[in-house]
Amino acid sequence: MIEVHEGMDAVAWDEFVLAAPQASTYHLAAWLDIFRQTYGLRPFALVAHEAGAPVGVLPLCLVRAWPTRPHLTSLPGGVVAASPAAAAALLAAACALTRRLDAAYLVLRDSPDPLPWAGESAPGADGWHTVARHVTVRQSLQAGADALWQGFSHDLRNLVRRGQRAGFDLSWDADQLDAWYPAFAETAQRKGTPVLSRRFFRQARMHFPERFTLLVLRHNGELVGGGCQFLLGQTVWCTWGAIRPPFLRQHATYLMYWEIMAHFAGLGWAAVDFGRSAADSGHAAFKRRFGQQQPLYQHVWLHRQRTLPGLIAQARPRAA
Repeated sequence: MIEVHEGMDAVAWDEFVLAAPQASTYHLAAWLDIFRQTYGLRPFALVAHEAGAPVGVLPLCLVRAWPTRPHLTSLPGGVVAASPAAAAALLAAACALTRRLDAAYLVLRDSPDPLPWAGESAPGADGWHTVARHVTVRQSLQAGADALWQGFSHDLRNLVRRGQRAGFDLSWDADQLDAWYPAFAETAQRKGTPVLSRRFFRQARMHFPERFTLLVLRHNGELVGGGCQFLLGQTVWCTWGAIRPPFLRQHATYLMYWEIMAHFAGLGWAAVDFGRSAADSGHAAFKRRFGQQQPLYQHVWLHRQRTLPGLIAQARPRAA
């Protein structure tokens, strides 16, 4: 029998997550603390147990965004569970929590699964709505850097080579976070996306010193940009990257992507994930040059609110 409890044993939680191949970077226990400390979000940790052992986890936060009613959101990745039954139990518990808090709705963010467990027998199944407007791009690194390079198109290899000839200085050093952050903030503002705070990244580096890595690019001493990676399982998660506009024409972005792939392929990592983009956007098209596109789903369970949230219902691919 599967039972769902609220609250976590962080060690047991992380042991389950680290053994789950479908887990994302945000499933580790400390992320709930990071979002609480950085943004004041109220965390909820739902754990499914069977025979006394964890078989599924769902990290949630209560978001208060005046003037709208508070809502519950999962961290990116949604549910991670050992079976559809465990996932269904977690969803039922999350719906019950939504009712208890009288929240407007519950959203499972960036789930790789199309919610097959929300069938007729799942409590509240008739209230779920699924939107698939975002994708991620992944690439296997197991063949090694040489095979990856040979698998690129002739045009892509030429663009990377132009970046290599531009004379950029590259360094791997997480201690350069504060130097890199202005490029990230500038890029996020230019794209019109929310800017994660400097404190958020500092908290991530502090909580995960062995999982947080950073590649920084400079040109004649001037900051070009770079990207943060988060290491989980055998996957390198490239969620946050930025190249300042003056250096885009020098193909710094192509060089950054290739250096990340070659670096971690050489270290024996199995795969790289280049993070979420709006489907059919220029950003997704760029990433597809380096890997294979996979859909991400936003699953919404409506409670007090009767229409899909605006940012989910009205999301559209951004122009390149």
